[in-house]
Amino acid sequence: MSAPRQQPSEEELPGGDEAGGEGNGAVSGRGLSGLPNLGNTCYLNAATQALLHTRPFATYFMDCESYLPAKEAAPGKSQANRRLVHSVSDLVHQVWLDGPRQASPHNFVRDVLDLNPDYRGYGQQDSQEFLRRTLDFLHEELQQEYGRGSVHLDIGSDEDAAQGEGKEGAEAEEEKRKKKHTHDERSSIVWDVFRGRVLSEVKCRNCNQSSSIEEVLLDQSVSIPGKKQRQKLAAASRRGGG
Repeated sequence: MSAPRQQPSEEELPGGDEAGGEGNGAVSGRGLSGLPNLGNTCYLNAATQALLHTRPFATYFMDCESYLPAKEAAPGKSQANRRLVHSVSDLVHQVWLDGPRQASPHNFVRDVLDLNPDYRGYGQQDSQEFLRRTLDFLHEELQQEYGRGSVHLDIGSDEDAAQGEGKEGAEAEEEKRKKKHTHDERSSIVWDVFRGRVLSEVKCRNCNQSSSIEEVLLDQSVSIPGKKQRQKLAAASRRGGG
């Protein structure tokens, strides 16, 4: 029988002060596992390593195993989604609990290809698209269990805290109840960690009326400016004193 896995210390966790540095993280080697390229999975490995080293995300799979859905999906539910959740959990444990060695992503890659048949073969794939799809699949599966309020990871923003100041009594309690209800209906560890909001506003030049739309997203594309764009940005920065 294999020895039980030892939980990493606070410093050794992803994002800890000593992870991969000069302290205990470097001595134990936790978090330093590589992922082999299985044919044409370099696009997958890059994004997966980023996920595995996102501290709240990885910690959830180590500390909250009992809240993960059962490996066998209920009738009518996606078995492939369910397998993906557990293959991600297995990768987290390999990287953060098993010490310095090459992790085995075979099951994870199998589940990704089952859910994304267009990724099969040796064509070039987009890493950001893979990340977005994977987060969507994980959220779809985990919100059914995590969203019931059994476990809650509170990652509040300064904006939320500021909005809460100055509200007292029944008004504050009612808003808190509404937020909790919304959170419980929609939340998962994926949403808690990666969810962001983009506010798009359109203003009419004739009547000056404006309308705004708020969108929830899990990732945001940032384009790399070309040479001419960089020159314009540099010129604008100099004019602005930046």
